[in-house]
Formats: sequence, structure tokens, C-alpha cells
Amino acid sequence: MIKSGSFLFYGDAGSGKTAMGVSAFWDYKKLKQVRDGRLITFGREGNDALDVPEELVKRFRSPTADPMKFLTDFNTYMAALIVQLEKGQGPEVIVLDGWTEWNQALLYEYEQKGGDGDKWAKYEEAKDSFFAYQRALDPQEFNIFVIATARVDEKKKGILSRRTGEVTGADPDYMQGYKYIPAMVGWAKKNMAHYYDIVSYVEGEPSHVKDSKGNTRAATLHQYNMIQTGDFLVKNRWEHKWLTTGQPDRLTNPLFDDMIGKLETANEKYAELAA
Repeated sequence: MIKSGSFLFYGDAGSGKTAMGVSAFWDYKKLKQVRDGRLITFGREGNDALDVPEELVKRFRSPTADPMKFLTDFNTYMAALIVQLEKGQGPEVIVLDGWTEWNQALLYEYEQKGGDGDKWAKYEEAKDSFFAYQRALDPQEFNIFVIATARVDEKKKGILSRRTGEVTGADPDYMQGYKYIPAMVGWAKKNMAHYYDIVSYVEGEPSHVKDSKGNTRAATLHQYNMIQTGDFLVKNRWEHKWLTTGQPDRLTNPLFDDMIGKLETANEKYAELAA
């Protein structure tokens, strides 16, 4: 049984990132709790239409009077949460909804505030905190699911110089070959994906469904890429098992436990083949 792991879902607006994360602890279709979880949101991120009980949500916003307060509050909250986890008392699921919003809000609010002593002190503090969260929230150590979401960005492709034969202006080497990547800035962009077992590019595609009256209506198919089949970054720690056992390239409209079920099936079938 897979009872822990780290997952990053990134994609465009309305693709289903938040819904996937929330479904790990809150079945928004049946409106019932399935695990003890927390939805942590930044700025205007979030999705009230999922009807997550308020006691399971923690929001961090930037007040006009003190725009960097959200960062201090988030650091304090995370420190307390990690202490809880170390005592075995924390939630089973932690959903960090909106790393892009956290990243952008931090940079924007810092620029708005600006000029208080060491210009880069707060920025460097945020950088240190970001990596501290990634390291401290160890799913295996605490036996939890850590789920994060981010928006999508296009990587910057390099330009080949005919004079020198060199490629300039490209993103770091590990991103080359991918068109779409999680939308982050600087150090977060370069390092974020390394901390997750699954990094899935999520797409919303037009389709049709039948409503309760039997009428055909336009709708959206939410596709979660589990294998890299196009110009986008996908990471799957179970990829060799996933491919060997014939699991699908993409999952359509899944809940979180549907994805976990597929991973468990891949593990089981792979073990049978190896026996």
C-alpha cells in the first residue's frame, strides 16, 4: 500500500490542480472527508466551489499595511506544523495550493515594500525557507502525502549562434527539451521538481457529457499526464513499473485515490512479473 509520497500538479487555469490535491482528503463529489488534511492557500489561490470545510483550510494573504506579513505568518505556521508531524500528531495530507502565487506574491510585495535595511535579506530568507520546507516535509519520515500545485510556464529556448556554434539564452540543462514547466522564478524554478515523486502536467480539454436530464452538454476533460509524451515536464518515480505493466499515459478526471490505485496496481503487477 502506498501511504506516503510527494506530488506536484501544474497546468493552466481550470485544469484541475486544486481539485486533485483536495480530493486526497476531501471527496468534493460526495462532500465527505476521507483523510485528515489541510489545504494551504496563498493570495487569491483556492477553490471555494469544492466546499472544503473551513477548519481544514489555512489561507495566507498579503495585507496592504504589511505586505510581507504573509511570509512571516507562513513560516510560523509551517514551523508549528512540522513540530506536530515530528510528534506524530499532524494531518495525513498537506496540500500547498499555489507555489506560483507564493513565489510571485513574495517578489511583488518585496518590490512594493523595498529598501528596509539589507535589500535582499527578506528575499534570501524566503529562499532559505523554501528549501527548508521541501526538505522538512519528508513524506516517508512522517508517513504523509505532500501535494503541491503550480501554474504553467514556457521554458526559454536557446538561440544557436552561427558564428560560435553555441546556444545562448536557454534555461538550465535539465529543462532543455521541455516546452512547459512549473511556473516559478529563479532558484525555485531550477530546483522545485526535484523534491517530488510525481510531477504531472495537467490539461483541460473540451469534451461532452450528459447531464442529469440526459442532455448532451459541453464539458472539460481533466487530463493528468503520467508519462512524458509531449513538450512538457513529467516526472514519475514509478515510471519503469508504470510502463512495464501497461498503465495509461494519462488519467482522465481522476480523484487522488484513483491515481494511488494505479500506482499500487503497477507495483503489484511488476512484482508478479519479476517473480
